[in-house]
Amino acid sequence: MQIEKFQSGKYAKQNGFNTFVPAPVNVPWEWRDNSINYLFEKFLNNDGYNIPHLIKAAIAHYQFETIHPFLDGNGRVGRLIIPFYLLNKGVISKPCFYISDYLERNRELYYAALESPRKNNDLTHWIKFFLTAAIDTAKSAKIKFNNALNIVGELNGRAPDIKGRPENVRAILNVFYSEPTLSMKEICEKTVLPQATVSAIVNDMHKNKILTEITGFSRNKIFMLKYYVEAFKINE
Repeated sequence: MQIEKFQSGKYAKQNGFNTFVPAPVNVPWEWRDNSINYLFEKFLNNDGYNIPHLIKAAIAHYQFETIHPFLDGNGRVGRLIIPFYLLNKGVISKPCFYISDYLERNRELYYAALESPRKNNDLTHWIKFFLTAAIDTAKSAKIKFNNALNIVGELNGRAPDIKGRPENVRAILNVFYSEPTLSMKEICEKTVLPQATVSAIVNDMHKNKILTEITGFSRNKIFMLKYYVEAFKINE
């Protein structure tokens, strides 16, 4: 069996970049046993390690960024591994643990902490940094969700002031809580309400400054539940 131009499980020079070449999906498992990508996957999925999931997520992120398997997008994929791993292990119920904000705000410290195991053989420093980021992210998320709940309560309290049947007004508000930016067509599809009904209620919501029209167009308008969106931008 011929396997790739470059040897799988090794680093190769491609277009001036050091590229890690993963094993192809059709490679027999016994051929993969010593490849870096296989060992990384085995580490992620082996629940036999007595390691708390947050610490394991920290190690997994560091390992992935060290392997650096792609020419582009390694940082984004590495950060996505964190919430999806925690979701898979039941630590969180939804993939909403966005640690990226903290890492971006502390980019220099982040890169220095990532380098610590490589340069100083000090994995503890990286884990402490990651746990600090996790604590900050959790506190920030709690504030944002509480703000969002308060805004939902306020908007639901204003719903009776909107012209239209109360159940239709609530139905339209509910779809905006799931997707805060929608066109008239999308609202109709998601609520299964007639276009005339949706148009009347949305226009009254816009008039009462519950919704904001964001295109400025006379046709194909798009509306945003702006107050709700802004709740998730507040860090303090």
